[in-house]
Amino acid sequence: MENEAEIVKSALKGDTEAFRKLVETYKESIYLLMLSSIHDEFHAQDLTQETFIRAYLNLEKLRDHTKFAFWLYGIARNVILKWKEGNHPTESLEYMMENGWTEIDIDYL
Repeated sequence: MENEAEIVKSALKGDTEAFRKLVETYKESIYLLMLSSIHDEFHAQDLTQETFIRAYLNLEKLRDHTKFAFWLYGIARNVILKWKEGNHPTESLEYMMENGWTEIDIDYL
């Protein structure tokens, strides 16, 4: 069985299945963090998805692959703070696609 650092390295090489494994591992806990922070199921789902999109788009910035979970929760906290500051709705999927962010298959998020 691969350890998480190896999965992150594979995802960095473009292995979407590896990133899918990371999503599957953390999607429930990130969603629960969102839900406990904003108390709205719809927005919690949306912000969970945004967290993983941001993680995917910034994965190359993760210096220590063994700290993926810590890094991911940091992204989630930032997404929550941005949302609570009233800077929502967050960037729409339409905006992201118009600006060339089409590399990620988000169907599984």
